[in-house]
Amino acid sequence: MTAATRPALSFWSDTEELESVSCLEEVPNVMTFAFRSPSGALFTYEPVPQGIGHRTSAI
Repeated sequence: MTAATRPALSFWSDTEELESVSCLEEVPNVMTFAFRSPSGALFTYEPVPQGIGHRTSAI
């Protein structure tokens, strides 16, 4: 694939609302949600500190 045929990548910003695509009850009072960008934009993340294998957020 050459640079001329490579698709342009777009990254999500908070101006676009996210869609919830799944909701999983882990245990009582604990749920996991998955979201996506309706436009298909990609997400960027800050590097995770050494030794931490996942990233979580609480609402």
